[in-house]
Amino acid sequence: MRRVTIALPDSLYAELREVSAAAGEPGYGPARWAGEIVASELAARRLPRMVQGRNGARITADKPTEPVTYHVRLPEIEGMD
Repeated sequence: MRRVTIALPDSLYAELREVSAAAGEPGYGPARWAGEIVASELAARRLPRMVQGRNGARITADKPTEPVTYHVRLPEIEGMD
């Protein structure tokens, strides 16, 4: 498995730490939360190319004709204004 390192300002890291703590799972820290968000975002980009095959979904050879912009939406946290 490959690793990716990102640098965040302290304020964004604090927000990431708070969001991951809100998950309420032991061992669910900022790195795991960020990794799952990135994996989810990349998987979502593939969905338009997926078609339902006879034995499940498969990727088609068709590609979108124009670029599509994707945005990551973070969950709202109370008191973070």
